[in-house]
Amino acid sequence: MGDVDLVFGRDSGSKATSFGVAKLERYHPEMLDVLPEVFPQMAVESENENSVQLVSDRYRAVVRKTWFGDEAKWLLTAFEPSNNTP
Repeated sequence: MGDVDLVFGRDSGSKATSFGVAKLERYHPEMLDVLPEVFPQMAVESENENSVQLVSDRYRAVVRKTWFGDEAKWLLTAFEPSNNTP
């Protein structure tokens, strides 16, 4: 998949509209310590024109493919499905 940017993003107070590291800090803080280790091991589960869904044996992540209309790959969210949903 190549390089993926980590943007601070925004904590809007809602899981649906928060994104980036700000979303992880609020809703998925368990990911902050493990992300550097598990992210490179994740595999593409599905992809569409806007995003890539990644999966490992324990975690899931979503990478967006655009940033305000420009081509870019950045981490939208990452989580452990048994504890959280995106």
